[in-house]
Amino acid sequence: MIDSVSQTADGDKFSTWKNLVESVAQELHGAAEQSGSPPTSTYQEAELTALRKAQMDSFPEDYQLLKSSKPIHSNSRLLCLSPEFDTSNLIRVEGRLRRVEGLDPATVHPIVLDPNHPNTRLLIKDYNSRLCHPGPEQVFAELRRRVWILKGREAVKKHQRTCFECCKWRSKPASQKIVDLPPPRLRLFKPAFHLTGMDCFGPFLFKVGRRTEKRWGLLFKCLTTRAVHLEVLTSMDSDSFLMAMRRFIGRRGKPAELYSEQGTNFRGGETELLEAFHQLSQDLNFLI
Repeated sequence: MIDSVSQTADGDKFSTWKNLVESVAQELHGAAEQSGSPPTSTYQEAELTALRKAQMDSFPEDYQLLKSSKPIHSNSRLLCLSPEFDTSNLIRVEGRLRRVEGLDPATVHPIVLDPNHPNTRLLIKDYNSRLCHPGPEQVFAELRRRVWILKGREAVKKHQRTCFECCKWRSKPASQKIVDLPPPRLRLFKPAFHLTGMDCFGPFLFKVGRRTEKRWGLLFKCLTTRAVHLEVLTSMDSDSFLMAMRRFIGRRGKPAELYSEQGTNFRGGETELLEAFHQLSQDLNFLI
């Protein structure tokens, strides 16, 4: 049953290691004709099945020889690792930590994997994601606690070079090219607020009696001297904006130019001012 399920544990069909293990676990659970959700032991067996699939695809001759208790060929890639076959039908590294006490057997004898197999790449991606995209040495060290990937350090670096999050965290800030100041910033011999920019901010909550009302702020900023003027808006409609601008002009004088974003209140106020301007007589239009 396990061998038949392992044929479907193909990493090319999945985007993450979790999805691969989940799919294999569901298939193992269904093959056993059990009801309910898969237990923890089924997920553990699913992980071993996915790793077994990677070994059978990457080292077919070595896998069959070790399974038959025969020595591997002298030109095998696993020869220097002294591989051995365990009770879970997995190839493990014999290692040099047999006499260490207190270590997990999986750490003493890690599972051998090929770096180019899709299941191995998904495993590297999973470790890299769970460790929050650290340096390659940390990911490689955590992998070594369980698996022995041939040329594992290069495999981790290769994955992190294509990982979007890793590239984002390791990217350097772009240097901005200095450009010329716009003409409104260079009118040095004009009064304050001759050229003005404006924008709204808020809302803020205010207590009026027993009720709570919203208020917004309207910021006027001189583009030359950086002086600021603040007005309060009772709403974000065109009438409130026009009243605030009228108070600003009455206090600071009429600006030659006003700059703003494409807010609905700003555009509505512009429309009303243009309509009022076109309704004036020709003599008043000329004076304005």
